[in-house]
Amino acid sequence: MPYLTAFAVWTVATFFLYLAAVYAIVPRLTAVIAAVTPFVVAENILLGNNGFLSAALIGFSLFFLERRPWLSGIFMGLLTYKPQFGVLFPLALLASRNWRAFGSATAATAILGVTAAIEFGAEGWPSFIETLRDRNASLSLDPGLELTLQSVYGLLHWTGAGTGISWALHSAVVAIVALATCVVWAKSIPYSLKAATLCIGSLTVTPYVQIYDLCVLSIAVAFLIKDGLLAGFLPGERTAILVRFAALFFLLTPLGPIVYAFIVFLMAWRIAAYRQEPLRQTQAPPAIEGIITGPDMTQHVSDNHATA
Repeated sequence: MPYLTAFAVWTVATFFLYLAAVYAIVPRLTAVIAAVTPFVVAENILLGNNGFLSAALIGFSLFFLERRPWLSGIFMGLLTYKPQFGVLFPLALLASRNWRAFGSATAATAILGVTAAIEFGAEGWPSFIETLRDRNASLSLDPGLELTLQSVYGLLHWTGAGTGISWALHSAVVAIVALATCVVWAKSIPYSLKAATLCIGSLTVTPYVQIYDLCVLSIAVAFLIKDGLLAGFLPGERTAILVRFAALFFLLTPLGPIVYAFIVFLMAWRIAAYRQEPLRQTQAPPAIEGIITGPDMTQHVSDNHATA
């Protein structure tokens, strides 16, 4: 294809996949509209980056995990085109004993790896490993180009903390996030919260996150909203989610980790609420009109007690 045609096809196709993943998780028009609004969406459209594709693959892999684990594993295997976002997926699958998805993802990854070696030459793999080491302090391939990375490492490096301190603190955060992800996926916790945890964890553990990668946040929030529609929203939670969306318009500086922490707080809040109240609604309330007009969890808990 001519360049402009290829650019348009790539952008439209990946944008459609991104919106389809959001709609699959929360089948509401308001969810799709909300997913279009962040600044990171415009960044992908203007520059033709791959943030839509990464978000779609993560979204579909988690959406199908419960009902079609083999298909979920294929999407995880496809995600290896961007391997820094798949580090926690094997840990989550092992912790939750999702053997079929784990096997499918392993097979898909191996097939893609061998196919790439056949198509482009086996020397591509050692070259890839070497390229990971040949970077400057901001993880840029160009010695004269400083990247603004939306990661813990990127934030610390941006503030002048120094390479050694930045790596040390980022590594400590990675260890905590990996352990927390395993615990959440091993526990009896609503699946939507597990999925949201894995989305945020995938962004947090890698030091290399560009602004266009933050479309994954829409997938995390979609799972949070899905859980709210199923079990009710906590007081003030919907306002907090809207504030989170507004924060995505100010990410020209590496403030991504602050947004991650905010969403982690919302997830921990919901998990704590479930632990305090074991009764929960298993089907969506019939009177839900949309994301912002969903029920409150406090009212839902009262209704459960009355029913009991």
